[in-house]
Amino acid sequence: MSELENFYNEHASQARQHENHRERMTNIILTISGVLVGLITFSNLSIWSICASISIIILGIYGFLFAGKHYERFKFHTSIMGAIRNEIDRLYLNPQADKRSLKELRDKGASDHYESFKWPAFAVEKSGAQGKAKSWIAKQRVHIFWELVHFLIIFIGLGLTITILIKQIDNSPEKPLKIEIIK
Repeated sequence: MSELENFYNEHASQARQHENHRERMTNIILTISGVLVGLITFSNLSIWSICASISIIILGIYGFLFAGKHYERFKFHTSIMGAIRNEIDRLYLNPQADKRSLKELRDKGASDHYESFKWPAFAVEKSGAQGKAKSWIAKQRVHIFWELVHFLIIFIGLGLTITILIKQIDNSPEKPLKIEIIK
């Protein structure tokens, strides 16, 4: 295998690793959030469970940022892979051309990445083929769905926190408990 192919495979492996880390962390955050939701409901939304509901919000925010960072690193490596593919194509079309160093290719990919990467970007430009897709789902970037999972966690935490606080206000000692006997 050539030096360029090895370099390409190294960055492909790194890109896959970032996707795997993002998936694992999302699963861990979902599991912890599920346990905290169970704790909150088991405590019957008592004021003592407010820490758990705030923890869910913090986990959701952390997960959103974590997923975003791993998406950025994934895009970094795919940008370098693009520079390598362009070099392979250039050398294939002109075998006599001077070869660029791996450092030049990495620097080119990194430069392209940092100039063009935007996050969060829910209305990001799609590739030619993806932009022309007839199906809505085919036009969507998968990172958006990963990040929306964490927004859902944030909203669940916010909903539980608000519900706990409202329950405490409704049960305040200033407001007498009203019991009606229905005959």
